[in-house]
Amino acid sequence: EGTLAPGAIDVFGSFFSFDPITSTFTVIKYLDNLSTIGYVIKDAPLLASNGLLYGVSESSYENGSVLGSEKLFSYNPVTGVFNTLYDFNLSTGTVQSKLMQATNRKIYMTSADGGFYKRGSIMTYDLTTNALATIYVSRGYNNPDPGPNDFERAANNPLIQASNGKIYLASKFGGNGNLGVTSMLNPDGSSYQINDSFESLLVNQGTVPAGGLLQIGEFLYGTTLNGDDVNFSYGTIYKRSLTSSNSTVTFLKTLDIYEGSKPNGSFVKNPTFNRIYTTCKSGGNNIQGTIIEFNLDTNKFRVTHNFQTVDGTAPDRGGLTIVDFATLSVKDVALKNTVVIYPNPTSTSFTVGMDNVESIEIFNLLGQKVKKKKNTKTVNIENLENGVYMLNIKSENKSHTAKLIKD
Repeated sequence: EGTLAPGAIDVFGSFFSFDPITSTFTVIKYLDNLSTIGYVIKDAPLLASNGLLYGVSESSYENGSVLGSEKLFSYNPVTGVFNTLYDFNLSTGTVQSKLMQATNRKIYMTSADGGFYKRGSIMTYDLTTNALATIYVSRGYNNPDPGPNDFERAANNPLIQASNGKIYLASKFGGNGNLGVTSMLNPDGSSYQINDSFESLLVNQGTVPAGGLLQIGEFLYGTTLNGDDVNFSYGTIYKRSLTSSNSTVTFLKTLDIYEGSKPNGSFVKNPTFNRIYTTCKSGGNNIQGTIIEFNLDTNKFRVTHNFQTVDGTAPDRGGLTIVDFATLSVKDVALKNTVVIYPNPTSTSFTVGMDNVESIEIFNLLGQKVKKKKNTKTVNIENLENGVYMLNIKSENKSHTAKLIKD
């Protein structure tokens, strides 16, 4: 439910914020038939290095039809302004997975049905030139043209850039039996390689990889929707090595129906302990879904929550986020400047309003250090992108944190 804008005829959802400190839920924009960014937004937006949020909608209302084009959009949390950046078409296909930003600052995305063969593609969006580009076109499964059985219909299969710089994908379909593949390529789209092709009827193994991959150390971790057909298992947890050139998938756990069925999200890691979490869409004690945990130190598995009607059922896309409430209030205070920064916002330079400044470090919202100056109170930032930055200021053996806006 929502409030209709003048001329709107229906509300299809909302774009919202939630403050975990105050438990305040705020609707930023209702997604109705007048929404310029479309509607059916299934994935959380990506916070990019320029301080903007980027997302995709899977449909829009155009010319009296609810089947308008999908859209790539941005949202500026400082100014509250939405911008539609690109209307997807038959050539690009539809993007049905969460966006990812690589170290080259480009945004990467998978198309479920784009490219020459309409089996899927990998695209980038350049934040500097505002240009969308296709860097790889998949052939898909059982293509009459010569070549390997490639990925296809990648939906809820976000990309990841690993520590070796390569981009990795796990796709639900494609491969030798059309039951899923993992693959990798360079950020420019070159050197594409299929790593794993999932096959059925193999004991204690799985098929149809869901969600994305998570890197921890030298391994990538993921899940499959299906288990083996022999033991009637209901999904798996697997890993593959980044360092071994001939590595294959290692299956760590097969699920039974009471542990969960169809794990369909990307893992998240506990910031303190070596444990990873995701959700299952069904199964569990109530057959309505579970939250599962896997301990990487002990290889122990456990169900941490069984969903039921009173608290929600069938979690889709597994969008878990771990919030450390022990430090959250400290982080929130850090966003409120404890030292004077002027001018702020600024487009050229800023000055720290304190004496005996030993060093000033500037970090973007991805946590990457973009600049450092010593023994000065004034820093020129003309070469930085517009956006929100965090400052770490050291003075008299004490550290101070402040927020800076470059406009």
